[in-house]
Amino acid sequence: MVLRNYPDAWVRRFSEEKYYEFDPVLRRAQIDPRPFFWDVAFRAQQITIAQRRLLAEAAEFRLSHGFTVPLHLSWLPGSIRASCSVVPDDDDIDPHRALVVQALAHTLYACLHQAQVTRRISYVKLTPRERQCLALAAHGKTDWDIGHILHLSECTVHTHFQRLMERLGVCTRRQAIAYALVSGEISLTM
Repeated sequence: MVLRNYPDAWVRRFSEEKYYEFDPVLRRAQIDPRPFFWDVAFRAQQITIAQRRLLAEAAEFRLSHGFTVPLHLSWLPGSIRASCSVVPDDDDIDPHRALVVQALAHTLYACLHQAQVTRRISYVKLTPRERQCLALAAHGKTDWDIGHILHLSECTVHTHFQRLMERLGVCTRRQAIAYALVSGEISLTM
């Protein structure tokens, strides 16, 4: 999802020229979770000639002196890295307003992520057995424990998890548990 008020001509050029492949703002946001002012960051950080040209072109569109908040919320299951950049109409960003932008960016990202997870989960209806397996796994039970409790073989429990994770589009049991908790399919109370 992209929310922007950048000039359309710049957005077209950025996309057509594939600037996203080497944009220093995006690159820094991907590797460093700390918010940064562009002027300060790129004065201290070595960037390539192509990246300097990109920043000069962006300045022609009045896109300079920006502030970027990297969004690395690894505690959200399935989260992806993102960033929020603001460019003021004048050439300066008040540090207090930068803190407000930072708080709003993280809150908005968490809300959008929650909506995405809920929407994705709402299409997947778990079977009663899948809910039982996930609930027990959420309480730290192994496949053997779950099989013993539910009178299933360890292999059958494992198969339930494989199918469930595939249907949810997740890679780990922890992600499956988190999705099930967020969607209300399971709870941690027994």
